[in-house]
Amino acid sequence: MPDKNWKFSANDAAERKLWDKYMEAYEDMIRNTATEESPWYVVPADNKWFTRVAVAAAIVETCRCGRSCRAGDLLRRARHLGP
Repeated sequence: MPDKNWKFSANDAAERKLWDKYMEAYEDMIRNTATEESPWYVVPADNKWFTRVAVAAAIVETCRCGRSCRAGDLLRRARHLGP
């Protein structure tokens, strides 16, 4: 039995034609909104333990780079990293 049951509709086929535009908009948004003070971290979210390791690594790297490591700042950054 599969772990997930996906619903499929006729609209999914039509939306699939727009995938390249969606990805272009996504990459454009990441490129144009990330700053040195407030970077984006894009991590895969399909494996919970790996996502958590990636988030922890980003937090450690943030602290090593001398960025703010106050709890509120780290929490705000972590919310952008995982599910």
